[in-house]
Amino acid sequence: MVHTRHFMSIARTFASLVVSAVLISACETAPQRAVEPDSEATRVARTHMQSGEYLPAAQEFLRLAELSAGDAAMRYRLEAASAFVLAKRPDAARRILAESGAPTPSRDLQVRRNLVEAQLALVDERTDEALRLLAAAPREDAPPDLVARYRSVRADALEAAGEHLASARERVQLELLVTDGAALNENRRRIWQSLTQLSPEALEAAHIPPPSTLGGWIELAAIGSATLTDPVALSQAVALWRHRYPGHPAGESVVPMLMDDGHFAWSPARSVALLLPFEGQFGKAAEAVRDGFMAAWFADPDVQNRPAVIVRDTSSGDVRSVYDQVVEEGADFVVGPLRRASVARLAESAALPVPTLTLNHADTDNGTDSERSAAMPTTGLFQFALSPESEAKLVAEYAWFADHSNAAVLAPAGAWGERVAGAFAQAWEKLGGRVVEVQTYLNDGSDMSTPVRKLLDIDGSESRYRSLRQVLGVDIKKEARRRRDVDFVFMAAFPVQARQLRPQLEFHQAQDLPVYATSHVYSGIADATADRDVEGVVFGDMPWVLDPAARSAELRRNVETLWGDSFKAFVRLYAFGVDGYHLVKELGRLRAQHYTEFQGATGKLSLNEQNKIDRQLSWARFVRGRPRLLTGEPQPTR
Repeated sequence: MVHTRHFMSIARTFASLVVSAVLISACETAPQRAVEPDSEATRVARTHMQSGEYLPAAQEFLRLAELSAGDAAMRYRLEAASAFVLAKRPDAARRILAESGAPTPSRDLQVRRNLVEAQLALVDERTDEALRLLAAAPREDAPPDLVARYRSVRADALEAAGEHLASARERVQLELLVTDGAALNENRRRIWQSLTQLSPEALEAAHIPPPSTLGGWIELAAIGSATLTDPVALSQAVALWRHRYPGHPAGESVVPMLMDDGHFAWSPARSVALLLPFEGQFGKAAEAVRDGFMAAWFADPDVQNRPAVIVRDTSSGDVRSVYDQVVEEGADFVVGPLRRASVARLAESAALPVPTLTLNHADTDNGTDSERSAAMPTTGLFQFALSPESEAKLVAEYAWFADHSNAAVLAPAGAWGERVAGAFAQAWEKLGGRVVEVQTYLNDGSDMSTPVRKLLDIDGSESRYRSLRQVLGVDIKKEARRRRDVDFVFMAAFPVQARQLRPQLEFHQAQDLPVYATSHVYSGIADATADRDVEGVVFGDMPWVLDPAARSAELRRNVETLWGDSFKAFVRLYAFGVDGYHLVKELGRLRAQHYTEFQGATGKLSLNEQNKIDRQLSWARFVRGRPRLLTGEPQPTR
């Protein structure tokens, strides 16, 4: 999903800060003095923080500040500012700092203020400034929660500066302050994330002999780097490591993951099976994916190491039987199947015999975070999809960074519209936004005015006019007005419908409302005449479609020349096939080093903990009927 580089860096920074809040809330805190006001409210605010409800937490801390005086009030205001940063409202945090003035000579308060300013510096990618603010550590007898926050934010700053070893060292110290099991596992994951960014040479140079806890982490990272492609050597090295570092914290969380990685020898694939349904409703789509896959194969400059490709039709019969057959024929990597039901069939297994990259998800992206985390992925199964639900969630994130709060949603009637609108609403409300209205429209375009009027409450305005005229008994000037509690519209629509909906929004006095959409709003082929009616709409899409200077631009031109009309109809599916081939070579690296990224045709790709490929999107706005690539972070529109 390619946001611009700066925007995604900010998004990753916010993710790091949220993780920091989880870790800090799990630390033991010093006993509160009896003079602390409203201790029950303090517990309420802390509970909001631990639950990730940062906006309510910030409001509660501000209320406590109003009830307090002196250092206590200042501390609560700083707590509120920190919560606002975590809620992705840095401007609110800055206002609190500006209104608070300089703290008293209390060292603890100065450190707390520096921490908030460092968090804001990280949001703005001012890493050097963040580290400067963190130069003064808390005093030795400072409250544990303050020490924990300091170490967590400093670890984030060091990671942002590329100081991965120093960041890991901070987190090893942070572990001594964390008591909650989930938070401990999260901190250990972050230690591992930092160390896997180091080269084998850097890991060797950083070696620390037993019984150093940090040394154990470093040695385990070196083992993973050196032996991941050899399961036997990995198993032997881990057994020796356990003997050298008995009871090491990585033994509980990281070693099982590392051994799962070692289930496969991630050496270059020699034979790849491509499983697609070439008959029925998915036939044309399958052909486009196949042709994109093979185009990338032919364009691969590493001719000596290109795998053999076996193509099989999964239109009929049991997909598992087809799968087992190609593995028996020697395929050591499988790409596909494409249909959701077929993917679900493979996901029924606890483990698959060879790495398998499906071209759909076994289920939707709906469900709570805890439900998704509890569902253990099938070992060996990796899922890659052009998911409209995932795109809708990214639109929510983009709009949130543009400083919006209240959303209105337009979506087509039917299952697709319900899924996309639901995914957007769930993501938007999780961020802290509010969906004030949802309206559906008919895909046949028979009436686009009514749903827009209802969305904007134009009918309500006219009803109020009629009531007022009846009460006054005189004729008054009529001026229907749209509702004013909407900051933007999320429009789930394909090009034909979008070209009708956008003019209706303008006609009904919503020309000033920003409109955001998924990639479906654009055909993928520039047509300034047809798309002049979606002027100003902002949407996310893949580099293959939006960026003529992208890495895959030359391959796209070749594919378009070869397949002409089919390319116009299935432009994104060709890119999907291209990345399907590229991931055959890249998946092992993405699996071994979570949080690394690969710049693909469909976006910047990474692998999440559920073994699903995440995409970052590029963003564009229609200007004079053509998509213009946006650079930099989203800008507030109000």
